[in-house]
Amino acid sequence: MKKFVSLCFFLLTGTLLFSQNTESQILSYRRNFARANLNTKYELVRDASRNADAASAVFFLSALDFVDSNYDLLENDPVLLQIAITATETLSRLKTPEAVLPIRLLFLKVRDASFREICVKAFQAYKITDAKLVEDLNAQFETLFYKSISGQVYSKSLLFAYIDCLGAVGDKASFSLLFKSFIQTADADVENACKAALSKIPVNFFDELVHIIEKKELYSTWAAFEIARENSSISDAELAHITDLSLSVALDSLQVQEALSKKLIDTALTLLTEKRWQSATDLVISYFYRVQSRYRSGNAHEEDLVRVINCMAVLGSKECANALVVFLGLLNSDTEKGRPCSEQVVLATINAVGELGDNNAFDYLVYVDYLKYSENIKKAARDSIARLKW
Repeated sequence: MKKFVSLCFFLLTGTLLFSQNTESQILSYRRNFARANLNTKYELVRDASRNADAASAVFFLSALDFVDSNYDLLENDPVLLQIAITATETLSRLKTPEAVLPIRLLFLKVRDASFREICVKAFQAYKITDAKLVEDLNAQFETLFYKSISGQVYSKSLLFAYIDCLGAVGDKASFSLLFKSFIQTADADVENACKAALSKIPVNFFDELVHIIEKKELYSTWAAFEIARENSSISDAELAHITDLSLSVALDSLQVQEALSKKLIDTALTLLTEKRWQSATDLVISYFYRVQSRYRSGNAHEEDLVRVINCMAVLGSKECANALVVFLGLLNSDTEKGRPCSEQVVLATINAVGELGDNNAFDYLVYVDYLKYSENIKKAARDSIARLKW
């Protein structure tokens, strides 16, 4: 009972002292803290944090000093850690400049994940840009990240705190680390957090992504392309260039990493078609010949061929028109010989030569009407004839 009354007295005294907010009263509060047992110290710090102001910061600095002085003896005592957490949260909320050094020293000493998370959030609040601290944060984050992908126990909330902090601090040294984490994680939440953090770092985003793609590593290229597509700081011209580079890497990797290469190619072709960018004409035609050959031998889906044909239709080049006119002649020949042809492929080809308007397609389009095509195909051929340029 005596202990309870004593605790209530301490808490009441603390609240009154902080409300009056004088130097002597703060000193009295610190003395009460010095006399109290560990549990009471925590209650005092917790209660004081509710009404904290700039003048009371000295009390919370004393609390941190107490934790620092006694950590080697008490280590991860849960009450000691709660004192550290509450004092650090309060000081970072008050933006007390003098708190940066003691928080940083405790961050290096205390291994508890909950406390480290509070410290990292404090560094973010202070917007610290010290190179040595950023180096420490990068190293600690990298260690924690590899725990996350290797099946070890780790604090996910601490991992997110690191990611958010590195993005907010915005040091260029963190860019490659966050990008590597983005491509290596299998966690969609971590991937999104890394992507958001990367977008906050004040680097030349275009140059950084181009540098990554030019290394010609397929997965990194896919990741850089995905980031570029979603980043508003990338201009259309820059995105077009990144798309061209990414498509080149994907085509080079198609035989050894088919699934991801094809995914990147399909996405790039869709983007090129939507934007009607013409810079990748040679790459698209090269892919068309490859898919056409595979399709005619039964090793490619008609959807793949239709996608690249639709892309060629909007590129507007003479080379695309020539390639598609020849292909229409092959389709007509196959139909004449009784070989089955996909209506979807034939329609895409006819519509594409009409879109391109190359009058070299005239004879092939006229011939469509004499072959055993469906009425839909014949109508499409007549429509394309009307679009040819003379």
